[in-house]
Amino acid sequence: MKHLNGGIKKTMNSRDIILSKIKKNKPSISGGVKAIEIESSVNALEEFNESVRKVGGNILSIRSITDWSIWVRTTYGSELNVYSEISALEGNFRIDEEVDKSQLNKIDVAILEGEFGVAENGGVWVEKFAFRVIPFITQHLVLILRESNIISNMHEAYAELAEYGMPDFGTFISGPSKTADIEQSLVYGAHGPKTLTVVLV
Repeated sequence: MKHLNGGIKKTMNSRDIILSKIKKNKPSISGGVKAIEIESSVNALEEFNESVRKVGGNILSIRSITDWSIWVRTTYGSELNVYSEISALEGNFRIDEEVDKSQLNKIDVAILEGEFGVAENGGVWVEKFAFRVIPFITQHLVLILRESNIISNMHEAYAELAEYGMPDFGTFISGPSKTADIEQSLVYGAHGPKTLTVVLV
């Protein structure tokens, strides 16, 4: 639009108008952000067990290698490929750094170590495994977790990570993979493991 004096008047578009109104009505910030006070669980272990079951996972407590061997055979059989990153709990399927990545989809059962568990949502933080895809490409995921490493909530979880430092890669896993996007029908294993079992030691 031209002014009478020959100048050009800039017309504000809708984006500029919205941002201008936001700037005018932006509230003043007084003081810092207050810390959120979250109460810790009275019984974190019991709450964790309940949360794992609620999200479709299984929870077990196995104290000896003998019991463990029996459980693996009776639960998964001897025909499935069991990959383990726990030295005391050997599987029958081994991989190394030179493995063809396409071979990883042959893993039926993956046994990994969990760093800590979160009582409020049954999540387990995992970060130590040879290939990032392993917890997601396996059909069945088993996480070994110490009972003493269960904390109350995600606030404590991130404080834990901040204290020890974030690894190059890690993730919280809560329950098996599931979706109900199609016709509201719950399907397990759509994007990852069909089952998840947390074994407390």
